[in-house]
Amino acid sequence: MPDSLQDPRAVAERLRSALDLMAAGAALVRQRMHRENPELSPEEVDAHMLGWLRDRPADSPGRAVSWPRSKS
Repeated sequence: MPDSLQDPRAVAERLRSALDLMAAGAALVRQRMHRENPELSPEEVDAHMLGWLRDRPADSPGRAVSWPRSKS
């Protein structure tokens, strides 16, 4: 397995990147909700965001993979 997959700093950086992408995506959804519903207060937009995060369908069921993945 390449060292970069086990290096804690590399793992932490990938996690930070994933969380940054999630935050950016949530900000875009929040902006869209506000644009489509300008009458909503910030608190109402927050409530809609929580509902969206909780109830949104999965992007795709995908295929099952074993974890950890085998070394190939």
